Amino acid sequence: MNAPRPLKITREAAASAYDDVARISNEVAGRLAARLASETRGEVLFSGTDRGRYATDASIYQIMPVGVCVPRDSADVKTALDICRDLQVPIVGRGADTSQCGQTVGAGLVIDYSSMCATFWPLMPRRAPRKSNPAWCSTTSTRR
Repeated sequence: MNAPRPLKITREAAASAYDDVARISNEVAGRLAARLASETRGEVLFSGTDRGRYATDASIYQIMPVGVCVPRDSADVKTALDICRDLQVPIVGRGADTSQCGQTVGAGLVIDYSSMCATFWPLMPRRAPRKSNPAWCSTTSTRR
């Protein structure tokens, strides 16, 4: 069996996102995809293939998420959280030094922070606190 073609949801296609996603999933997923595509700048992934990639981690657990959002910046994260709160969709954080023992899989919206992990503000003096973005990975700092 061939894998389904990826469902590309862009800002330009946000108007038809509800119909496209609701047809392959459910009504809430359709509304979620449409709002994420129209209100955020990040990637919005709702195809079976994309969701399947995020359905597992290094553990034995496999739970298909409702969809995946890969935010471009912290404003996208805030918007995605607000949309999930409005639609009462659970959130699964992934990619910000999260565990590999089943905690990164779930039936909610996966917000993949990994693209934001490499950015942090310039180094401060050795004893001063360091400022970083919300999805900063500790391993990024130790490699520099």
